[in-house]
Amino acid sequence: MTARYLDDAQRKWVRDWYRAIHPSDISAKLPPVLTGLGRQARAQLRRCSTIEELITESAALRLAGPLLELEAQKKYEQFKNGYAAIGMVAGVLAHVREDAPDGRGLATRLGGEQPNMSELRFTRLMRAESDEDFYRMMCRAVQLADGKADVAELADDIIAWAVERKTFYVDPASRMKSRWARDYYLPAQTRAAKQDKQNTTSENPA
Repeated sequence: MTARYLDDAQRKWVRDWYRAIHPSDISAKLPPVLTGLGRQARAQLRRCSTIEELITESAALRLAGPLLELEAQKKYEQFKNGYAAIGMVAGVLAHVREDAPDGRGLATRLGGEQPNMSELRFTRLMRAESDEDFYRMMCRAVQLADGKADVAELADDIIAWAVERKTFYVDPASRMKSRWARDYYLPAQTRAAKQDKQNTTSENPA
């Protein structure tokens, strides 16, 4: 799936960081700044209940530093000084048990014919008004998805929520809430057809 806020280098950093807090998943050498995180860092993140607590955790800051450095290199920065958003990313990813790098948004694992998350709970998630409410409900959403998610895609969506709740300069159909609603409610075949049509339109504008 095409990156919206995180580029390839940022997504790779998210995956490296995730592997660092899940030592059993490490299959390649990690950057030195990520050494020593492990299960204890993951447990500390899971115990955080507020954004303020998250953004003071060493593990969250080690995720944020390089992400923001990479962001500063872009022509147009979209989440400058986004420590709160990245803190939420760190906290939510600490609840993910398995990285599934398939490009699917978390909502595809929550909805469907036999949804893992009730429609009422999903609606509440989409209507979250504060960072704390959104963070708490996202952690629960990951649990309902059996702890499985594409961690880079999930990180992108969390940052999208944080950015888009403060700006109106985003196409309504492209906003995180709209995409998640489609992923939750529409059958996979319908989503694929709509995505193909959208890609064709973007490649062949009128």
